[in-house]
Amino acid sequence: MHIGLDGSRFVRRISANLWRPVCIDHIGRLWLGTYGMGLLCCEIDRLTLFRADHGLPSNQVRCVTRDSEGTLWAGTTGGLARQKQSSFETMDGSDKLLPFEITSIARGNEGMLWVGTRSGRVYVGSGGSFATCAEVPPAVAQSISALVVDPDGKVWFSGSHLDVLGYFLDAQRLVIIQDARHPAHIADMAVDPQGLVWVASSNVSQWDGLCCIDGQDLTRSRQVALGVPVFSVCLADDGRFWVGTTDGLVRFDPVSNQTDRETDLPCAVKSMALGESGSVWIGTEGGGVFHYDGEVLQTVEFSDSAANVVHDVFRDEGGDIWFATDGGLIRYRPANSRPEIRISGVFADEEILGLEDVQISGEVSHFVVQFRGRSDVDAVSQLVYRYRLEGIDTDWRQSNGCRAEYSRLTPGDYTFSVQAIDRDLSYSQIATLRVKVIADPRMIAFSEALRVGPAQTRFVGESRILKEVEATIRKVARADA
Repeated sequence: MHIGLDGSRFVRRISANLWRPVCIDHIGRLWLGTYGMGLLCCEIDRLTLFRADHGLPSNQVRCVTRDSEGTLWAGTTGGLARQKQSSFETMDGSDKLLPFEITSIARGNEGMLWVGTRSGRVYVGSGGSFATCAEVPPAVAQSISALVVDPDGKVWFSGSHLDVLGYFLDAQRLVIIQDARHPAHIADMAVDPQGLVWVASSNVSQWDGLCCIDGQDLTRSRQVALGVPVFSVCLADDGRFWVGTTDGLVRFDPVSNQTDRETDLPCAVKSMALGESGSVWIGTEGGGVFHYDGEVLQTVEFSDSAANVVHDVFRDEGGDIWFATDGGLIRYRPANSRPEIRISGVFADEEILGLEDVQISGEVSHFVVQFRGRSDVDAVSQLVYRYRLEGIDTDWRQSNGCRAEYSRLTPGDYTFSVQAIDRDLSYSQIATLRVKVIADPRMIAFSEALRVGPAQTRFVGESRILKEVEATIRKVARADA
């Protein structure tokens, strides 16, 4: 295991092979399971590793959660264990849990703990005593891959063998959903405040990517036609869903049933976590981490290519963002700081203009504004910008560069605005520049002469083409009079 520092934003990096599940205990410590190193406990200034010699049944920890009393439970490939002070206690064979690989754990109502196993069995109990639930038919599922509890107390499960989906009303009452709209290759599940279960599928050859299951009335279940595989679903505070697909991010409104493609990404979205003020942190398969608020997309990339394969993103109670990657665990600490922005140059073709209100001719081919941001926590190269020229741009434009260019502006009054945005999606104040575009004085004089001059006035020789141009100019000049 290696722990390293990567600047003030990346305060800790732990090289370890990690499972996806993450848990925060009652005093704010972060717990993560690993493939073969045991269970990691991460505190502000200390890292503790628990292994088989601390009481774990196995050093391969697949899932971790805490019960209603704050006790930590770890599911391993060798069985289930609970924390007892500074060590762990393995559940003995009388509970029939020891021989089975634990694949998922969920906290249900009334302090009950639900445990799924690789054998397809589900157990429920509290205080260390567990009973076997109604058995999922072996022909349907070989492994319980996920357990989710809805607001009504139903415990939903999915199986990885034939992608079974169902729920427990209680320990002995089991409902298996058998429907043509049932998804295949279940990748993620989420429950909304109305108790509807949203299931993501990574196989669109049989299915459309996202499905809503109504446990009260299965006839009301519906598909959401996305047409691409879905790996991650995240419920936002406004009741809408962020949906991570193989080629980008989709925003879905379950009330209006409307989907909006928010942004394209170079890699599949594998995990998401909500940030502050409605933003979302996005972990991808090879592209690192993205941070998006519906307006601006920021990027967090790592020099180690393995760290850009992100399996899970998690935001702890202190606001730190944790990335579980192929390169290990990385903690990112947002900063309470806003970047700054200034306009650094204004150009009309080759002419250098001032940095305040400017006036240019409509004959200018290229009008360029240069700007530069500054941040106390991010390098200039890590900032992104958004800008617009009111009167030309209807929406903000995002850029990684430090310049905006416009061609052949028509006469009128404009206002150029620009902001710098750091990786926390903190916005600078807006820097502005008023721009007045006037018609070329020579053309104004020429047009005025044509308008007031007598009909016999001639400005050109005997060239047929020049005479046609003169006639056209006269016609336009009279129309403008």
